[in-house]
This record gives sequence, structure tokens and C-alpha cells, in this order.
Amino acid sequence: MYYTDVVIQKDSAEFYYNKGIDIYEQLGLPHKAALGYFSLGDLNSFIGDYDRAVYWTKKANGYRNFNYDFELTAYINQKLAKDYKALNQPDSAYKYLNESLLYRDSIDITRQNISLTRFEAEKKERENLVLEKKNERNQSIIYSSIGVFILLVFLSIAIYQNAKKKQLLI
Repeated sequence: MYYTDVVIQKDSAEFYYNKGIDIYEQLGLPHKAALGYFSLGDLNSFIGDYDRAVYWTKKANGYRNFNYDFELTAYINQKLAKDYKALNQPDSAYKYLNESLLYRDSIDITRQNISLTRFEAEKKERENLVLEKKNERNQSIIYSSIGVFILLVFLSIAIYQNAKKKQLLI
């Protein structure tokens, strides 16, 4: 990235991106290799070589997981749309822009579902806390009632015994 962003040396940047891609492929990390190819496409877009940019970005597209990698897919399709627009191929640009929007919608729906699930979980937690407090209060009332009952029994016994002693004394 230093050679891409700071000193802008395409050959060195390309060398290190390819080296990283090889390492990721050897380690069995295709999603990381996809990011490397995406970066190569980004580098070529930056220098104006849009044909190579499309090549590398499409290669990145083949390395990601279609089941869960919606965000990377959205970025890849958005980049392809920009590159095709620069190549003056509006049909392809429109196609990839549309794909990008579809994946962004999927991301938004997924985030909404996650937020909704979190909200419902928090709501259930609050309800559980309220129920726990009610149970604690009910338990306190029951224990207090039992305590008062026991106290009344002892007082009754004490009053009864006291009354018996008074009768014996009389």
C-alpha cells in the first residue's frame, strides 16, 4: 500500500500485491486474495489502465464467497461500474452498478434484521428483569407474611400462656 498510496510506484506495488496474493492462496485464505486482486484493480484504475483494472477486479470477484461476502461484492461491483464507465461502456457500467445496489440492499436488510433481533433481545431482557423484580417482590411478600404469621403464633402462645398463669395466680 506504501507503493500505491505514498510513492506511487506501480511495478513495486504490483509486485508486493502479487506476493501477498500468493501467500494468501497458500494459506487457503481466498477472501484475503480477493482483497489483493481488488487492490491491484484499484491501482490500475488510479493510473488510468481501466482494462487491467477490470481484469483484476473481475478476478477478485471470483475469489470471494457469494454466500456471505455481500460488502466486498458490493464494492467490487461498484468499482467495475466505475471502470466500465471510464471505458465508455455504459451497458456494462449499468449492469455492475445495479448489481452493487442489489448487494447494498442485501447488506441493509441484513443490518436491519440484526438491529431488529438485538432490539427484540433487549426487549426480552427488560421483560425478564421486570419479571425477576416481580418474583423477588412476591417472594419478599411471602417471606414477610410467613414471618408475621409466625410472630402472631408466638404472640398468641405467649398471651395464652400469660393468661393461664394469671388464672393460676387468681
